[in-house]
Amino acid sequence: MTPAEAAVVLTVAASFDRRTVDESAAQAWAAALPEVAVEAARDAVVAHYREKRDWVMPADIRYFVRRARAKRLSEMPPVDPPPALAERSPRASIAWTRTVQERWLAGDPIDVAYRTACERVGVPVPIASTSARLIRSLTIGQEVPDE
Repeated sequence: MTPAEAAVVLTVAASFDRRTVDESAAQAWAAALPEVAVEAARDAVVAHYREKRDWVMPADIRYFVRRARAKRLSEMPPVDPPPALAERSPRASIAWTRTVQERWLAGDPIDVAYRTACERVGVPVPIASTSARLIRSLTIGQEVPDE
């Protein structure tokens, strides 16, 4: 998070608690939350004030973000790796799995996370051989013609 992004988050907090937002506060929050996305931090501020009256602090933001990530990861549907990945190195398999998880945690739908991971490690996206859950996620709400 940059100081400018931290100022945005602090402004949201100030809407609830009337704190003063200044450059030094923004720099301190940016230093305390370097890996937190501004959207996640804003969500954390709002969630905090839904439940509590005390001032939100960077530790509260970090706690909320960790909890939200763990919840999202637990909701990730199982996805079978593409068959072409078996021909690659174990590092490629690890990179593929990490990319799927990263993209899912970033909010991408599972089909987008799958495609992005395949592109990142350089394997084709095998639509015909992906897991049934992935195929359903690609076709939900669409008519699937009979073959």
